[in-house]
Amino acid sequence: MPVWRAPATTSGWAERISSALVPPSITVASLDLVAETFAIAYRKRHRYRDRGRTVGAWLYGIAVRELATYRCRQRVELRACQRLAVTVPPLDDTSLERIEELVDAA
Repeated sequence: MPVWRAPATTSGWAERISSALVPPSITVASLDLVAETFAIAYRKRHRYRDRGRTVGAWLYGIAVRELATYRCRQRVELRACQRLAVTVPPLDDTSLERIEELVDAA
């Protein structure tokens, strides 16, 4: 199988998709969304057909669907937490550092 190379026109699309779809305050979700968008695009690269549109339109479509899925999961999680009266504390820098230590130790 030949090696797939992203067209030169994909340059900068990660930043465009990230900034267009996800508010800057959700940086981790934004990065995950962009990573998943490009992973899906790579897996489905055989389905891409150049029909005069930019590759960005194709990537944007994938990102929009991924964002919809993400938001749906967030709503389900929020409703479950509300039903169970669970409060999720925000992660501070100390908590994040502790999580990273535990992950590194594993």
